[in-house]
Amino acid sequence: MANHLTAEQVDHFREVFSVFDQDGSGSIDADELGACLRALGQNLTDDEIKDLITSVDQNNSGTIDFDEFLALIVSKSEAINCEEELLAAFQEFDLAKKGKLSKDQFYYVFCGMAETCDAQDIDYMLKLFGALDENDEVAYPIVVNKLLEI
Repeated sequence: MANHLTAEQVDHFREVFSVFDQDGSGSIDADELGACLRALGQNLTDDEIKDLITSVDQNNSGTIDFDEFLALIVSKSEAINCEEELLAAFQEFDLAKKGKLSKDQFYYVFCGMAETCDAQDIDYMLKLFGALDENDEVAYPIVVNKLLEI
């Protein structure tokens, strides 16, 4: 995972890791991660913190070592890049720059990115996400956020 990062980035994240590792054990447990995330304004539940740890905890220790921490950083930065790319695709068609597309425009962009495209499935998704307004316009930032939560 670290091969996606420069040496300077790895050094920076090593410093960040040492701040998170409050007891100096060489790993970050749920309490340490929760405290640091709260200090950064991220109020995750205990279950969300445990899920975050589990997502990168390769040795099932219940904690995150430095390599696992780097894997978490890389995965989060990839998700951010994905969000930016999705938003950019929709924004190309959003000439009014209001964060909305007509339903037809949304279908066109979404079907161009999706492996399969079924109008009924898209309609269901838009309804489920609450992204379609009374004017049949799709608030695409809502769709992007919900898709990235999945």
